[in-house]
Amino acid sequence: GTLFRFPNLAVPMLGEETRRGAMEGGSGIDQPSRDGDGIAVLAREERAKAMLKELSINQKVALLSGVGMWQSGGVPNKGVPSLSMTDGPHGARGLSLHGDAGALLSPCELALAATFDEGLVEEVGAVLGADCRRRGSDILLGPCLNLQRFPVSGRHFECFSEDPYLASRAGAAYVRGVQKHAIACAKHFVCNDQETDRSTVNSIVDERTLREVYLAPFQAAIEEAGAGAVMCGYNRLNGTYCTENHWLLQKVLRDEWGFQGLVMSDWFGNQATEASMNGGLNIEMPGVEPRHYGGYLAAAVHEGRVSAELLDERCLPVLRILLRPGRDVQPTPLVAGAAEEATLLRAATQSCVLLRNEGGALPLDVSRLRRVAVLGPNAGDTVVQGGGSSRVHPKRCKSILQALREALEAKGVVVDN
Repeated sequence: GTLFRFPNLAVPMLGEETRRGAMEGGSGIDQPSRDGDGIAVLAREERAKAMLKELSINQKVALLSGVGMWQSGGVPNKGVPSLSMTDGPHGARGLSLHGDAGALLSPCELALAATFDEGLVEEVGAVLGADCRRRGSDILLGPCLNLQRFPVSGRHFECFSEDPYLASRAGAAYVRGVQKHAIACAKHFVCNDQETDRSTVNSIVDERTLREVYLAPFQAAIEEAGAGAVMCGYNRLNGTYCTENHWLLQKVLRDEWGFQGLVMSDWFGNQATEASMNGGLNIEMPGVEPRHYGGYLAAAVHEGRVSAELLDERCLPVLRILLRPGRDVQPTPLVAGAAEEATLLRAATQSCVLLRNEGGALPLDVSRLRRVAVLGPNAGDTVVQGGGSSRVHPKRCKSILQALREALEAKGVVVDN
């Protein structure tokens, strides 16, 4: 008699005042309208421009090119460190493919949205942002702001909702939380909402639908929460790859929304050199082989196919992030503890929406129980996270069956499976 459902929200889209209102909390990239210390912002901007003047073309190209799987290039002999990033959005996996042991694991984005609690989602974001910094990364690759458009898509657990308003509210809260400590990277921009042919599919969407549905969560993450990074989708949008789409990356993202952060490709998702530079892509990832930026961009600048001014324009957002306040400050506590785990447990609990409780079956009254049947093999081999790029290596979790037995068998209740 107990039913759980993930409900829709029938609510209006973001109002103009809400979209443009300044929100409290961390911000990845200083915007003059959101930063009270305008002098400090201008000083960092001038410092970034001065650093650019000291760099050669090859060194500037290094800033925009991946090095290995999880870092973009720096210029060590000029005092410019590399940027490091870790997969998300449900935890900071660390700088390895299989993950560093002991990572914090949050409820998946779908579950976080089902709490309908922006404050709680922001708390979870702050926990994950701090763990990102503990693991040596500048950027957490999340949140995923795509929409659940196809019922059996393999990555829907990584998305907040099929509803753009709910995804906007949860996504902005998540970004505010993460950016108390690290940079949040909103992904996958945009309409990368299916797994079939996801690296080549052409998403054909009219502008009104784009703005009211698919772009809305990203707009909230940028305008309200100040997300410092955006990851392009693999797909094409109305015929043009997102990494090359000037309308998307320049006209909408930068000119309309005022974004001053960096735009990166998804892994192996960039398809071009000049077209991506002109379109608005800052960083090509990864760098396990010379690709379109690391392999060919310097030659394109030397030959005049990409202007030196455009190269500087693409480098500036990278330097802004490297120069952001607090980058070298480690989060407190230095090791995640009971408080962080309690926040994640509270979020998991609140994600369950109880719609019907016939006969007062819940909560279980141990004094009236003699025997409990737990049905299904997954009770003993409980899946606590999805696979793929969001997977982390957490501490060992109890199964549902083990947890029920620990809670009930000491009180004389038999638990069968």
